[in-house]
Amino acid sequence: MPAISVGNNSFRLISQEPEFDPQSGHMTRLIYEGSEKSCRSLMAEAEANKCSGRAYQVAGPVWRAELRIAHGSITNGEDLQEQWTFSKEFLQVDMRNHPSLIDAADDNPDQLNTWIKTIDDHIKNGTTPSDTSSPFIDIYRLRSFGVKAFEVERLILRRRLTYAAEQTPSATLEPLPSIYTTAALIRDFNIPSGVANRLPADPAHTPLGFVWGWKRRVDETDIQPRINKTTEQTDWVFAAWPALIYTVVS
Repeated sequence: MPAISVGNNSFRLISQEPEFDPQSGHMTRLIYEGSEKSCRSLMAEAEANKCSGRAYQVAGPVWRAELRIAHGSITNGEDLQEQWTFSKEFLQVDMRNHPSLIDAADDNPDQLNTWIKTIDDHIKNGTTPSDTSSPFIDIYRLRSFGVKAFEVERLILRRRLTYAAEQTPSATLEPLPSIYTTAALIRDFNIPSGVANRLPADPAHTPLGFVWGWKRRVDETDIQPRINKTTEQTDWVFAAWPALIYTVVS
């Protein structure tokens, strides 16, 4: 591989491999070879940019610097381009998930399902319920008008990274999709404080068996070898997710 110069120091890249660390996310492991001075100089630059690594002697005057560079770090003085975007989506959710109805049923999903089944049977058979107490009669009126869902909004966090194509990590697949708590998302994906400070707190109500967190929904990598450029987009959606069928990272 060709020699690389940073300042007055020269060394050559002898190894470059993609890695994935559950704690730090996608990383690139780089090993450079050169003099002690050049390797220590490279390590000083890496540490200043919050990259992990070590410098060590191989034999005689030959030294190596081993770096692990997470997305969002700086490589050889070249800034990684990073952009964060907040957006919202709106979707219809079954009325059984409405916090007011859950509270009215004392957090008992069986009670709520019994109410709705009884109401739907009345509507189907064209009969009027004798129970006129609230919220039963209120739910009856809503469902009589065809209301079976309500609209909620979800927050989407989008990250776009642009970096050198040779640093593109290998594709990975999760056995089960992960749900990241807000603290875990900030930690594992190195979210800058200016973005992290805008992330929402968990809502007061959490459905039974669910957890509030961030699920990755978009994970795209666009590689342009001719211009040595990779653009990566990741979207996370914040919502209450069933803990039974996802891996919860906290």
